[in-house]
Amino acid sequence: MKQTLTYQPHSFGTHACRLRVEGLPDVSSNQANGALGIITGWSLDWLGHPQLEGRREHLQALIATVLPYARNLLSGVSRPMGEESDAVSIGPDPQGGHHMALRSSQPNTPPLELHLDDAELADLVRVLDQCRLDPRVQL
Repeated sequence: MKQTLTYQPHSFGTHACRLRVEGLPDVSSNQANGALGIITGWSLDWLGHPQLEGRREHLQALIATVLPYARNLLSGVSRPMGEESDAVSIGPDPQGGHHMALRSSQPNTPPLELHLDDAELADLVRVLDQCRLDPRVQL
């Protein structure tokens, strides 16, 4: 029986921060039609900040950097995560809050520098956690 691939967008978030992940099921892994095994793109709409978007590896880098940073903060350890050569880095801002840098994979593109307060970081952590824990999204 021939299986028809259906484009699948999934959204996570709140009013202030919404992550949309798009893709297709990976039929070579026998994924169900509602799964996202092949991530074709994602976007993050975030009040007060420019829209972020990218490919699978950018989302993975965001999750791999922001979530450990937040865990460290909750443990009372305020230290930066990610290097200047990494796609994403985040750390405490000397003026308060958090400084996040997102580096494009496109040549000659300067990094996007964002200043986040605690509430914005919490919103970001919430949507990344929702995405990471959703069994339909195979990162």
